[in-house]
Amino acid sequence: MNLEPQKVLLLNYINTEIYDHISEVLQKLEVSFNVNNNFQDVIASLIQEKYEALIIIINEEHFKELDQFFIDIENEKETTLIFGIGPLENQKPADFDFYISDKEANDTVSLYPILQGIFGITQKVKNQAELSGMLIHDMRSPMQSILSYMELLQSEVFGALNEGQQKMIKNALRLQDQILDMLNELGDVMRFENKTFKLVKTTFKIRDLVQEVIQALWIQADKKNIKFSISVSDENHEIYGDRLALNRVFTNILSNAIRFSPENGMVRISCICTKATDDRASCQIKITDSGAGINEKDAALIFDKFFRIRRLKSAKGFGLGLYVSRLFVEAHGGTIGVYNNREGGATFHFQLPILNAEN
Repeated sequence: MNLEPQKVLLLNYINTEIYDHISEVLQKLEVSFNVNNNFQDVIASLIQEKYEALIIIINEEHFKELDQFFIDIENEKETTLIFGIGPLENQKPADFDFYISDKEANDTVSLYPILQGIFGITQKVKNQAELSGMLIHDMRSPMQSILSYMELLQSEVFGALNEGQQKMIKNALRLQDQILDMLNELGDVMRFENKTFKLVKTTFKIRDLVQEVIQALWIQADKKNIKFSISVSDENHEIYGDRLALNRVFTNILSNAIRFSPENGMVRISCICTKATDDRASCQIKITDSGAGINEKDAALIFDKFFRIRRLKSAKGFGLGLYVSRLFVEAHGGTIGVYNNREGGATFHFQLPILNAEN
């Protein structure tokens, strides 16, 4: 397995000889690094590119900025090791994974074994992440083949099946679909965390996309006799975005709406397109189910990674569907949320400010 070299982001807030020592050690360890001189540039760099580690060299006057800084990089902290160098011996400030005093980092000889150990850890994590990505990718093909073979059996091409056999095949197909969905979700999350996800934008009508998703979900809805109501403010309005990604957003939310709506329920889809005075347009989408609504505590966490409504026995998978939906919407520059309706049911809403190709 050919691995790319590790990448490190270095924040040198104070111009001292410590920076010289660190850069010398990083070169010996063959670790590539970029340097920023303020927290704002670091945030921008972390958003744009994947780094295995962030090294921060600070003094006491910068500690007051750390709390807000760690809030701003909340989404990056899960996959980036944060190593601090500064004052306060024998005390590791919160949110740092490793922290040493500036005295400990004052020469190359002392610093080398510390950084060597740290980058040994990050290399193992990087190896595991890349191996996981390869496995997820390679598992899709045999899974698809198994699915095709089972569909052939279900169609009785090779002979009639009895009622029990048909039921077993049907359940196996359902589980196979769930596995493929989970693999796709895990793959999407890894692409976002590794900064390899890119939007492929095209122009298309929002109603066409909604109809496409509903057609794919009609069997799921028909089992519960759930009807759809679609309202689009401008039938001819075209949006400019990644159709496949937005298809996943609609599919994830509509699947949940069907699952949590009662028998003979209704799912309402509203798309209101508006044009601002600066000639930029946006589309506000609302998807409302007819279920029992969402607990207030759950609503605050429902778009987080691996969150599931645990009180529901029907909860399946890793709980990544709405998290992935949030990532896709935010990648388009939009926002997503949920609220309960007075008349019952929950409304998921997301805004896509991407309605013309010039945006």
